[in-house]
Amino acid sequence: MVPKHRLLFLFLSALELASAASEVATVAGSSLSGNSDGAATLSRFSLPAGLAATPDGARLVIADTSNHRIRVFERETNQVSTLAGSSSGFSDGSATLSKFNLPHGVAVQASVIYVCDQQNNRVRAVDLNSGNVSTIAGSGVAGASDDIGRLATFDRPTSIAVQADGSQAIIVDTGNNLIRTINLNSMLVSTLAGSGLQGSSDGDAMAASLSGPQGGCLLPGGTKFLIGTYPLKQPLKALCVCGIRIHRARAPRRTRSCGVAKLMRMLP
Repeated sequence: MVPKHRLLFLFLSALELASAASEVATVAGSSLSGNSDGAATLSRFSLPAGLAATPDGARLVIADTSNHRIRVFERETNQVSTLAGSSSGFSDGSATLSKFNLPHGVAVQASVIYVCDQQNNRVRAVDLNSGNVSTIAGSGVAGASDDIGRLATFDRPTSIAVQADGSQAIIVDTGNNLIRTINLNSMLVSTLAGSGLQGSSDGDAMAASLSGPQGGCLLPGGTKFLIGTYPLKQPLKALCVCGIRIHRARAPRRTRSCGVAKLMRMLP
């Protein structure tokens, strides 16, 4: 197990661990971009932008954005492998033959990996049991319409988090300046927060404005969602998951989940 109180970051083309004492160790990738599996420190990534751990903590799932792939780091064997994706594009089906276009955020719930397929304007799912990729929401056309599954539209979704009970996914819909949800039982897509206008106003969730939100995570307990916005000087926002209010969060700005350094989660 990774020692307690260590934070996981994605930095350039390497996966690194940083402790509270600011010690950094590379566990996968190198300073050179590329696309190669194998021994973790010899593997290569290209601008990875998303990271999540499996429930047992045995594997780290990485959105290898510029390689258009979903990669996995096995902590026990210290190996990196490609789980899904083959080249830039869009196709569902067998994970190894599927295509993504700049996959960004990832979240793991039970045996499913949820992916924000940014430039395809879709939310995809990788089923670890069947080995297949499917689209759960988004038509592929940029837009902001709420609807069922593939009838709904997104505009460059970049981050996703899933409630612990697996009932709901929360999506940072960057291009629309919105926070959206997907009911994972009915696949109904709804808008949780944001007026759609670019800005930084707080207050009522649906009237509040966001400026290019590019990352988010559920806080412990699952009742608040922390939102990172662009540029860095913008404060973090906290949103009640019930969708009532949005306000500035009392947290360091540098935990903004966006850009080349990305705080994803704290391991136990």
